[in-house]
Amino acid sequence: MRKTLLQVISLIDWLSFLSFENLTKEPKTANYFAAKCPKIYTGFNPAYTQESLENISPLVKKIWADLPLGEKNFFLLDSELAKVFSTLNIEKRKEIFARFLIEAYKNHAQRMHSQMRFPFEVHWSEDINSEIKLVRNNL
Repeated sequence: MRKTLLQVISLIDWLSFLSFENLTKEPKTANYFAAKCPKIYTGFNPAYTQESLENISPLVKKIWADLPLGEKNFFLLDSELAKVFSTLNIEKRKEIFARFLIEAYKNHAQRMHSQMRFPFEVHWSEDINSEIKLVRNNL
């Protein structure tokens, strides 16, 4: 039950993440949220990062697998957002998702270091790790 709840929270945070151009480096998704939800706070507060990110690994794999699907990406939970997201090429979608995972790991590491603990290791698939490495090298 705990893992499921953490995955739901991370999915909500994924959507919130998309609303911040400074995090995604993509104005289209941020503009969508600004136009669609102008008075709704979309703050990115990743509570699931207090735990091992291995808890969200099944969801991460599913979202990664659905990135090429464009408008049929059900992990966006909003058909209009899916249309906006599908206008981005697949490489940009992968980059945005890698940025999300980098931010999640950064938040996790900060939390663990504040408790004088080492961050939990997370083992993404090789293709996800490759994209994360590519994005990190371009930061």
